[in-house]
Amino acid sequence: MKNIITVTIGLASTISIQSQTLYSSAELDINNVKAQIYSCGMFFSESSADSTGYFLIDNENEISPIYQSAIWIGGLDSEGNLHFAAETFRNPEESPPERVDYWHGPVADSYNEDFDLRYNKVWKVNKSTINTHINSYSSADYEVPLEIEDWPAHGIVSNGEAENLAAFVDTNLNGVYDPENGDYPDIKGDQALFIIMNDDRDVHTASGGEKLVIEIHAMLYAYNCPDNSIATLNETTFLDLKIINRSENEYSELYVANWTDFDIGTAMDDNIGSDSTLSLVYAFNGDDIDGDSLYLQSIYTYGENPPALGVKLLNANFSTVISYLNSSNATTGVPTQTQQYYNYLQGKWKDGSPLTYGGNGVGGEEEVSFIYSSSPTNVDGWSMNQAGVLSHDIRGVGSVGPFTFSPGETIGLEYAIIFSRDLNLDNFENADLLLENSLTVQNFYDGLISCSTIGVESIQEVELSASPNPVKNTLMLSCEISIANIIIYDINGRVVRNSYDLNSNNVNLDISSLENGAYILDITLINGDKTSKKIVKN
Repeated sequence: MKNIITVTIGLASTISIQSQTLYSSAELDINNVKAQIYSCGMFFSESSADSTGYFLIDNENEISPIYQSAIWIGGLDSEGNLHFAAETFRNPEESPPERVDYWHGPVADSYNEDFDLRYNKVWKVNKSTINTHINSYSSADYEVPLEIEDWPAHGIVSNGEAENLAAFVDTNLNGVYDPENGDYPDIKGDQALFIIMNDDRDVHTASGGEKLVIEIHAMLYAYNCPDNSIATLNETTFLDLKIINRSENEYSELYVANWTDFDIGTAMDDNIGSDSTLSLVYAFNGDDIDGDSLYLQSIYTYGENPPALGVKLLNANFSTVISYLNSSNATTGVPTQTQQYYNYLQGKWKDGSPLTYGGNGVGGEEEVSFIYSSSPTNVDGWSMNQAGVLSHDIRGVGSVGPFTFSPGETIGLEYAIIFSRDLNLDNFENADLLLENSLTVQNFYDGLISCSTIGVESIQEVELSASPNPVKNTLMLSCEISIANIIIYDINGRVVRNSYDLNSNNVNLDISSLENGAYILDITLINGDKTSKKIVKN
């Protein structure tokens, strides 16, 4: 058990509507990582404050290198008022729950018992199940599996919910999810967990911020490489986020962050680092033996040659990475007010002072955006160990922004959570291994390397061409397998174009209205396979 400094924001309203609701959870278990999420948006957490987290690696003695992870998002409305949603620690079994900014389900008019029955769920779908469905749905004796039949494709419009929710492949192009006629969930990976969450249901008692009225579609997914051709992929979990502005506000200066409490075994001897070129925030042990002092010893230690773990942004670039301590320090400690959360989100310290190069990042002369930005083995760089900063229980905040976020717009961000440990390497060398592995994962995500996975022969071996590239007006896509859906992201992760129900081997995309720059095409094929293309508009 770790000692956590938490603050419950004192507000007049209580969350009586949730008083009898416990949250559903599910486990991703397709490869060497066992990762748990809850329907309310708690990532990698156990059901009790006494736990060690739930990002478990095979053969690592039930030790989780993450205690908990969450989404932070905040921005200003047209009158300059700050709207903010962020969580750090909460116990899903608390009744009524405390420190809550997110709830299960889409934005709606009424959050009643029927709503809870529909959306207090984590949908778990295997790619192999989808493959069977594609090949068998027309058979007379075939029964659609519950995880496909129950997919939350459509909301209850009469309750103020959006008509279209979870993405699906519409094989008959009728705009309605009907799996009995061949439709199926549009998932990523060999196995996926999917939730829908919102910040609108009640008062924010974690950050104390005003509601943004956002809806988040989160998909946690993973691949299994049985041939181990990309070994690090079997110890990597991916997180796809779609953040939708369901409010009437246009937000400016809006940032989105992944917040993670890293615990590399024993919490108090951790170091943290960042790499702007890899868009990575990561943690590693401060010495070569985790929990080697009497004070730090517990059953949750890695001992010798401890691992490193990182959170990498794949389809955009972190604009800033900062960390803070599990302490009440006025500058580098736990945030207790909404503005303090927003300061961290912008890459500033708790008190609003700038992050500076050198030492512990406080009070220097050169303002920077990335904390401890050098490898721990770089003797001339800036890392905790080279700067002589003591190890501690540390949280990382990796942000992207600022955005202008208009009503109805979507921000799409995709992360990889990467575990790296070689028992022949020391703590700092394992951190360097993580940096190498993060590049491998990026190359896999970009389609530059492939592996045979258990769900599909090889998602990257599909012959797909995009021309001309660079392109000015019309992009011509040609694929040996029919293209079902295309989502286009800009370099900051904003969804700039959706094209659904295409179902064609040849697609012409008019992108003349897009601004010049780089874009990522996220492409779903009619057989459920995924691929991506990077294009340049000029």
